[in-house]
Amino acid sequence: MNISHLKAFLEIAATGSFLKSAERLHITQSTISARIKTLEEQLGQPLFIRKRDGALLTPQGHQLVHHAKTAVQAWAQAKQQLSLPDQLESILSIGVQTDLWDTLLLPWLDVLKQEHPDVGLALRVEYSETLLEEIHQGKLDLAITYLPSSFPGFVSDALYSDELILVSSHERPPTQEWREDYVYVDWGREFQRAHQKAYPGLRAPAFSVGSYRLAMDYIYRNEGSAFVPRRAVEDQLKSGVIFEVKGAPRFARDVYLVQSITPAQSQLNQMAIDSLTRYLRDHS
Repeated sequence: MNISHLKAFLEIAATGSFLKSAERLHITQSTISARIKTLEEQLGQPLFIRKRDGALLTPQGHQLVHHAKTAVQAWAQAKQQLSLPDQLESILSIGVQTDLWDTLLLPWLDVLKQEHPDVGLALRVEYSETLLEEIHQGKLDLAITYLPSSFPGFVSDALYSDELILVSSHERPPTQEWREDYVYVDWGREFQRAHQKAYPGLRAPAFSVGSYRLAMDYIYRNEGSAFVPRRAVEDQLKSGVIFEVKGAPRFARDVYLVQSITPAQSQLNQMAIDSLTRYLRDHS
């Protein structure tokens, strides 16, 4: 079965459009239609219901999605491994939420490389929504995100929960106003709901960002306050570089490890997960 046919199938399944998928794959609409027709003939099953405004997966098409992703991922990994340096035996693709790079991924990678020097690593640092999309498409072996997967065929294991605390560039009494220079960090919908409940009368902040690291860079430069993970700023709190705002509410942000139920590299995945589990146990 031609891998390009499976890639075309997955694109249409994701976009619901032959035209849009052809544009994304840089081929003509007639070419992508021919690939799907050939795939349907090989399988002896219709994969899409064609409509004037797009295409919908048939029940048989839904069943094929997971197998197609596995095949495309396995092919990509095979191509990578054929060009591996002599000292490497395999490559593991890991995606991590941007704000977990410093606090989780870097120290874990030190352990992983020490325990398994023969494994190459392909790292992707992005926001959780993008990482989930990429692991669903078979582009990643593992993803560490702030969101669980809602897709069938994937499992999301909670690793730990980050405590979000309000910190400020200045030490403030509990009654002192801190909201004028507040930087809103978008921690997702759950945080947004809890934040609105805690501060029902708070007007929209003048400055908002999608990463606590960007918020901290801004605060160090311009002063201000923001909700950030305690574990990420413990040293700064101890040294008096920043201060926790006393009396402020605290929020939680769960961290998830997402992978396919039937990963293409199950043994390699488990090796990495075991290493991560040991690291978290030793540093909890």
